[in-house]
Amino acid sequence: LPLGIDAEQIHFLDAFLLYCLLADSPACHQAENREIEQNLAMTVNRGREPGLKLSRNGDEIELKEWATVLLNDIRHTADILDHSHNTGKYSASLEVQSGKVMDAEKTPSARVLKAMAEQHSPFCRFGMKESERTQKAFNDDQVKSARRNEFIAASKQSLTDQTAIEESDSLSFDEFLAQWNDYRI
Repeated sequence: LPLGIDAEQIHFLDAFLLYCLLADSPACHQAENREIEQNLAMTVNRGREPGLKLSRNGDEIELKEWATVLLNDIRHTADILDHSHNTGKYSASLEVQSGKVMDAEKTPSARVLKAMAEQHSPFCRFGMKESERTQKAFNDDQVKSARRNEFIAASKQSLTDQTAIEESDSLSFDEFLAQWNDYRI
């Protein structure tokens, strides 16, 4: 992707980040931190390996299983965001990520490996070609002045709207959290 991210990925990140904000987050002790670092290294280096096992609180769990559990937990925030914005885009983005967990060939790394194999290209050459392609796309896509002015006006209006919303909000964070925790779908 020329921008590195698309709308579907942004919807997933919104749901994921809201989940991270609201999920329980107990203190992380040294042993758990080591476990997290080892899991991260294994996922980065061997994440496409079928049946890869990670360590969760000292017990083994398959990466695919843990990812599925996490995505199911994030589903709550995706549903709430869908409800709040009268859309289905957040849940749909979660389904795309679930598809990647179930089939590693749908991941960005699989697409890169496939393209490298088809082009008989090592990673550095492939990366350079992609960088040049992206640069060309940006150079060829000049934003027209009228469209740029629309973006500037929309940005100013967004800031004005945000200020108005914040000034009219009378709900304390504790009240918001209580409503959040009481929310049922």
